[in-house]
Amino acid sequence: MAGGGAGAVGRWRVWLQGALLAAAALAAGPVAAGNPEALTRYRDGTQALAEQRYDDARAALREAIRLDPDFAGAWLDLALATYAAGDLPQAEELLDTLEARFTVPPPLAALIADLRRQIEARAAPVAPVDAWTWRRRFTAALGHDSNANAGLAFSELTLTLPGSALVLPLARDVRARPDNFAQTGLSVAVSRPHGNGELQLTGSVNGRRNVDVTAFDTVELRSGIAWASAAPLPAGGVWGVLPGPWRLRADVEQLRLGGSALAEQVVLGADHLWPTLVCRPLASIELEWLRYPAAHTLDTTSLWLAGTLRCPVSLGPASRELALQLRLGQAWARYGPDSSSARPGGDSHHLEVTAAHEWTWTGATGTQTLQALAQWEHVRDTDGYSPLLDNNARRNLDRGTLGLTWSVPLPVGADRGWRAVIGAQQFRQSANLQPFDLTDRIVQVGVERQW
Repeated sequence: MAGGGAGAVGRWRVWLQGALLAAAALAAGPVAAGNPEALTRYRDGTQALAEQRYDDARAALREAIRLDPDFAGAWLDLALATYAAGDLPQAEELLDTLEARFTVPPPLAALIADLRRQIEARAAPVAPVDAWTWRRRFTAALGHDSNANAGLAFSELTLTLPGSALVLPLARDVRARPDNFAQTGLSVAVSRPHGNGELQLTGSVNGRRNVDVTAFDTVELRSGIAWASAAPLPAGGVWGVLPGPWRLRADVEQLRLGGSALAEQVVLGADHLWPTLVCRPLASIELEWLRYPAAHTLDTTSLWLAGTLRCPVSLGPASRELALQLRLGQAWARYGPDSSSARPGGDSHHLEVTAAHEWTWTGATGTQTLQALAQWEHVRDTDGYSPLLDNNARRNLDRGTLGLTWSVPLPVGADRGWRAVIGAQQFRQSANLQPFDLTDRIVQVGVERQW
């Protein structure tokens, strides 16, 4: 790919540099370096670029930017070297950074737009239009979990008996136990055009191995199929107000704990997007069947309604968009309250609110990302949970989750999609019934690759 882009790089470098220098008086940032060492590294980079040593050119130009982040010429030549090396997504990101950090005059903007078209043309697939498109993601991490066994947050349990209360000490095995862990995962998604839309298939496996609490090792298996319409449906879609695009999906998941199946889930869902409205509203409906092979009294069927907004906002530098989601759910127990297999608590009502935000910026090795998540869920049962707990009171749960994830391209292997990932999560569940109070903190460091 390097050879194919050599002539284009020489032409674009001359044109873009000429346009930038001619409009230097209009640009907000300097074209030349204010740091002599940065200028030296820049000259090394342009020399390597002229000799088609693209890896050397990118390394030198990244160093020039690190020494002088306002060196517009280095940003430009780094984009061109990256384009010549065949890393088209990264070249586009660098052009985005160039336009975001510096005031781009019209002549330069037109040339950048033309270069973007060249990038798009080079990135166009050569396979037939009905071929499958593959996407893969691999992750591996080491971490620490303050509650690896989902244990209880207290040392004694109070039971209510007729006319009295009984306090029982809890064994160490059922109380919260911290542990270190290793986990890895692989997900695959394939898609191809189908009719007036796209057929999508997904599958993933994720495993976690604890150092000491091995009875709580987990494996998650997921698969799914979906069809997404590529354009609004004819005649205004459903009832004339839901034209689409639509996405219809079916997903199957199994969670294994300590080598045995703990839970199995089937979900049927439909999503509708209004792409032209502010914040691109998305409405979803899901029907879910949850089954516990070893405890059928906990089996439920649930209906979920959800609405999601993705709004461009500015929450500090490099801010992108804020995602907000509201979910309402109703879960019905498999067996009624009069059955000997009745689910404790009967049916349950659910309310869930999620907010997520992402910041991105360009560092020395590429685009870095910081993601923040906050989630709150309330669950309320319709019937009393147990006569032994607070005189058969109905269970009310509040769950809260806070999370931060930072990812950065690795200095070695960034061109192949390798990134370092650091994450931290805080979880707390509080309830009116003592056994359901839980806390958990997870910290992990790992790598991922997408290709």
